[in-house]
This record gives sequence, structure tokens and C-alpha cells, in this order.
Amino acid sequence: MSAETADRYGAGHALINMLPDEVFLHVFHFYRTDAMDAVNGTWGWHKLVHVCRRWRQIILESQHSLDLRLLCTEKTPVRRTLDVWPPLPIIMECHILRTTLQPPSQVTEDSTGNDLIAALEHPDRVLQITVCGLTDLLLGKIAPAMLEPFPVLTHLRLRVESCDDSDTVAALPDGFLGGFAPRLERVWLEGIPCPSLPDILLSASDLVELRLDKIPDTWHISPETLATALSTLPRLVSLSIEFQSPLLHPDQTSQGLPPPLSHAVLPSLAILFFKGVSEYLEDIVARINTPRLSYAFIKFFNQLIFDVSHLPMFIARTEKLRSLNRAEVFFDGQGVGIGFYLPETTVPRNLTLRILCSQSDWQLSCLTQLCAQSWPLLSRVERLDIRECPSSSREPQWQDKMQWVDLFHPFTALKALHIPRELGPRIAPVLQELTEPRAAEVLPALDSLVFEDINPSGALQDAVQRFIAAREFAGRPVDVRRWDDKWERDMEWEWDLAREWERRLEVDD
Repeated sequence: MSAETADRYGAGHALINMLPDEVFLHVFHFYRTDAMDAVNGTWGWHKLVHVCRRWRQIILESQHSLDLRLLCTEKTPVRRTLDVWPPLPIIMECHILRTTLQPPSQVTEDSTGNDLIAALEHPDRVLQITVCGLTDLLLGKIAPAMLEPFPVLTHLRLRVESCDDSDTVAALPDGFLGGFAPRLERVWLEGIPCPSLPDILLSASDLVELRLDKIPDTWHISPETLATALSTLPRLVSLSIEFQSPLLHPDQTSQGLPPPLSHAVLPSLAILFFKGVSEYLEDIVARINTPRLSYAFIKFFNQLIFDVSHLPMFIARTEKLRSLNRAEVFFDGQGVGIGFYLPETTVPRNLTLRILCSQSDWQLSCLTQLCAQSWPLLSRVERLDIRECPSSSREPQWQDKMQWVDLFHPFTALKALHIPRELGPRIAPVLQELTEPRAAEVLPALDSLVFEDINPSGALQDAVQRFIAAREFAGRPVDVRRWDDKWERDMEWEWDLAREWERRLEVDD
């Protein structure tokens, strides 16, 4: 308040330095809450310690309660910074920007490497390590400093930033992190193999998130070894395994060995993301149980043969996923897939199976092969939606009627089939195949066809009438309904949510 107002109310004047240390400390705690960086947990305490000697003394004497940390970036003179301040915990956050036209210079990599080494020379103080833009040269400089145990490290992210396909980065060396990082909570390796990863995971019982993205062809960890390491992580909530290419080496599979009779339990795993070939995923899911798994997004590279005999059993062992009873078949310019929802859900898909196949005339064949492998889940689906986002360059080619019949066969409990406007005319030949003698054996529980639009004449109208007559004759009548506007709005909203969830989980192809 102004001096005049203070005098009027008899408040007098008080200097801020008259406040006791405890009050200052409370004020600093409030400031810390407002200024906290949600990503790395740092805050701007440097501004406060430069106000006066007393503030500096209070803050530095309360470094634990105020959670003081030193943030070292690619622009930080690390050695000088470490000499100025007390031995505070270190956050390393280095983002090396590069483009195809401007790769990092030798000078830049040398200076960045020297600064990183200066921080890594204090492994007992390093809380978080983030280095994006690694090259073979830079990794070779800092790797020797990362062979010691990091006892307080909680976050590790290493990312390779390649200018082109010819750029390669060597694997992290054996003995990385000394094979001992007991406080790790999050690990994110992108484009870089780590042979000693199983040893690190065996020591990281508090791990919550593990992301292995853009795994290169030089990855040589078998699914059996990885599954064994995962089984020691009781707090793991999110797991991402993404291969950069479909190439598998002999040591990346169990080479036909039968899975163990018992399954390792990952009690906290709730989110699973996988991109690769079916053989690798099969070898993992044959060895684990995930009782709390709620969301799974699985992308397969296009293969001639999809053998997923263990994946349906893995889903059946997961309480939430095995109760899904809504499905959606979707086609687009990059692939084909099927997603599953909980009953009347208003959240994104709980389970998505996607095949990366851009050739539309192969998409239906791939999906049919995937769904024809004894999925108990398919026999519980009561509602199926078909969606298509056609490529702007060519007309999709998935008119094979018999493949649609084969795709529908496992859906023995399906009650409602929803067909959008753009697919109505193209679904007519399929309905004609579902008349005699297949009227009773394919989709036996179907009682509703829901069309967004039904033309009063044409092939679709004729096919629908013949389908209805055949079902009536077989004693399995079907009601034809028009797409409800409210239902359409809800579906569009759900579709947007599903896309948003996939964007959060996916790494760009």
C-alpha cells in the first residue's frame, strides 16, 4: 500500500528484510510452485539468489526443501557453472539442432562433448540426461564417461538425429551406466541400440516408462532376454517397442523354441505400443501377463504371413481387453487396421491392430489373414463399424467379395453393422454374397444394418432387399436402419479422440 494509505490506517512502514527467514522460505516455496518446469523439474531460483546476500543464504541453506537443481544445456558453460555453485543435483538437457543442409560442425560437437563430459564426471549428482542429436562422433566422446554407475539418475533420453539413411551411430558400449541405475523411472532410447539394456533394467526396479523407438537393424536383444528383464519391473506402466525396419537377425527370435509354461507378470503395465514384425511380438507376449493393460497399439510391417497364435491368448489373459465388444475396421493410404472399444465408450480405442500396407488391393487380404487366427475377442464383438479414408491419388481396390465373407466369419456375436455413406455402394456386392447359402452361417447374430445413407434405387437397394429376404427365410431377420444424427456426432467425436490418442502414442513412421 502507499505510504499515505498506510498512515491513514495506522499500518506504518515495514521493510521486507524485517520478515523472518521462515516467511521468506514460504514465499520462495510459492514462487517455486509457480515457476516450475513440468518437464525437468527446474525453476528460476538463480534470479532470487542474486537479489541480496540474505536471500542467497536462505535459498542455498534450504537447497533440499526447495529442490535446487543445476540445468545444463547445450549453451551452458558447464565447468564454470559447476565451479560457481554448491554440489547440487544436475539436469542435463542438450538438443543439438541439425538439418540436411547444416550438419553440426566439428567445433560444435567438440564443445558440446566437452560440456557433456564435464557434467557426466559427477555421476553421483546427475538426475536426468537428455541428449537429442547424437552422432557417432559425439557418442564416442561421451561414452567413456557413462560407464560408471549413476545411482541417482531418474530420467534417461538419448536420441539419434540422422541427416540421411547413411548416417549410423554405434551401439552404446557394454557396461553402459555401469549396469547400475537403481532410481531410473523413465528410459527413452531413439535410434540407438544398447546391448547392456537388460542389465540396466535388472537394476531399475522403479522404472515407470520404457520407450525403445526407431530400433535400428543392429539391435541384438532377443525377445526372450527382453521379456526376462521386463519381468523385474513391477512399477512399469508404459512400454514402447518400435523397430525402424522389418529386418530381423537370427538372434532376435527364439528360433522356434517353445514358450515357457508359466508367464512373467507385469503387474502395473497399462499402455503397450509395438511396431515391428509379428515374430518378435509373439515371442514377447508368449512369456508375459499384463493384468492391468488398458491400451495397446500394435503396428505390423507388411508380411506375407502373419503368425499371431500367441497374441490372441495374451489378449484373453488381460481382463480389460478381453471384455471389448465394439470394433472398427479402417482403411487409409498408409495401412489397414481394426480397433476395439469398451461398451458405449467415449474414449479412444483400447486395442488397435494395424498393418502398414499402402497397396489398397492387399489391405483386405492382410486384415483377413490377421483376423482368421482364433481370436476369442472377435467372437464377442456386438457392433462393427467400417471406415475408409481413401487416398487422394487413386481409387481404393478392396472389392474382393469372398475376402469380406472370410473377414466376417469370426464375428459370431455381431448384432449391428454400421456402414458410412461413401461405402454403401461398394458394400452391395458383399451383401449379395451373404445370401443363400451363407445367410445363416455368416454373421448369425446380426439383427441391424445401419446405413448413413440408402439410395431409393440402385445396386445397394437391391442388395439390401435380397439380403433381408435371405435372412428372413433362414429365420434370422435383420432390421435396416438409417444412421442416427446423434450417433454420428458421437462417432465423429470418438474418432477425433482416437486420432488424438494415437498421435500421443505414435512415433512418426
